[in-house]
Amino acid sequence: YRLALKLELLQVTGSFKARGATNRLLALDARDIAHGIVTASGGNHGIATARAGFMAQVPATIFLPSNASLEK
Repeated sequence: YRLALKLELLQVTGSFKARGATNRLLALDARDIAHGIVTASGGNHGIATARAGFMAQVPATIFLPSNASLEK
């Protein structure tokens, strides 16, 4: 058997979440993102959404919970 591993930690955002955030953003119509995108996250999803917005030149607003970890 041949086994291949994908090191998601080597993604720009350090997580597999970038793939989902980018795919979702690219699936939206231009009129749907005219005012930007919004998400709530205390970690990797927020980072991924911010990166996807930056790369697509779409404003992104990320709401963080008040108890979010400083490490993230």
